Amino acid sequence: MKTFLLSCILACSAILFHINHSYAQNAKVHLGIKSGADIMSFATTKSGSHGPGDTYGYRAGFQGGIYGIIHLDSKFEFIPQLLYTQKGATLSYPVYLSPTQIANVNLKIRYNYLDVPLLIGYKPLAGLTFMAGPQVAFLLSQKTEGTLAGGGGNQNISYTTTNGYRKQVIGGNLGVGYSFFKNIGINLHYTFDFQHAEQGSIDNEEKSAGFALSASYLF
Repeated sequence: MKTFLLSCILACSAILFHINHSYAQNAKVHLGIKSGADIMSFATTKSGSHGPGDTYGYRAGFQGGIYGIIHLDSKFEFIPQLLYTQKGATLSYPVYLSPTQIANVNLKIRYNYLDVPLLIGYKPLAGLTFMAGPQVAFLLSQKTEGTLAGGGGNQNISYTTTNGYRKQVIGGNLGVGYSFFKNIGINLHYTFDFQHAEQGSIDNEEKSAGFALSASYLF
């Protein structure tokens, strides 16, 4: 998986560098890098995906990668991106072992994705850009760990399989960016998935959503 991720990054970098070099003389296309942090959790359309009493929390993660800016005219831009993104959440819920015996499950869930946002940017003022568009998230790996407490003791939970998880998730991306000195900027994005991470379960409606704050450098 690491080899696949590296190959994707190198391939997209080569394409964007080629585009940037080919059109640099017209100042139409630029290549940049960005890095920052996100805070993500699950948005669910049900009161409890695992049962009554589900409690969701946020997890902080890393986000970074490359992006391109293709100037369509003086106000609009096409901004494709390739980002390694850590998503996930904390989750607690009760398990009823018997009518009188309850155990508590506490989990920390981490998803590692390769996000590909395809955004349209609008520049109402110099240096200020509003962005919106779809994105596709490719699952690289996941790790779920935690404890089941109750029933006479504690049991550790840990698994890394991606079986039963969607390998691609469709979502949306909204953002705003401000550039300093033409090539240094800060960006705030809100990302949300239209599909839940696990597949084949009508009871699980958990969809990743959260904010990402990053610094960017445009070459």
